[in-house]
Amino acid sequence: MIDRNTNVQITDEALAFAKPMLAEVPLKCCSKCNTEKSINDFPIVYGHKRKDGTKKQRYHSQCRECRYSICKKWFDKNEGYSTIKKKEWDVKNKEYVTDYKKNYKKENADKVKQWKKDWDGKNKEHRLQYKKDNPQPKDKVRQWQNATDKKMREELKDCYVIYTLSKRIGKKAEFIRQYPELIETQRLIIKTQRLCKTSQN
Repeated sequence: MIDRNTNVQITDEALAFAKPMLAEVPLKCCSKCNTEKSINDFPIVYGHKRKDGTKKQRYHSQCRECRYSICKKWFDKNEGYSTIKKKEWDVKNKEYVTDYKKNYKKENADKVKQWKKDWDGKNKEHRLQYKKDNPQPKDKVRQWQNATDKKMREELKDCYVIYTLSKRIGKKAEFIRQYPELIETQRLIIKTQRLCKTSQN
């Protein structure tokens, strides 16, 4: 026997072995399309927590296909509702959102970098048009740059420490990032130098 979907030959022994297992899977009737399907075709719904910490769970009365079609219709009708709700939630939980974004950027730095590259490549015209429509005065940009540089120096951020190391060693930043111990030692050196200066003054 050959399976039509995969074009794989199924032996009689394999069929005999699989039949009892297939029979064990219970069936359930969908309340929307009124067709009997395997219980695995129904999504699991979680209820309230029990005292022992586990959650109550049951199979939904509608199958996955019906649920998907219903949800799709609702989102098509109420387009923009979810974005408004998300914005409201973001405003209420501003601290949580900023912390989550920072952690995500740290943990998935390569992913974010690649995503930005892809986005810039696809939306090059859009970016150029935005710059034309919203020109920034050079003084304002310089002020912002000076402020960020000052903040980097004061807080001894990685980029500033790497910059000082690259000047001292004569290696590129990509090479230095491979050795976090080097960065930490350089940070300690800068801290001690600053302490010495303050004590002398």
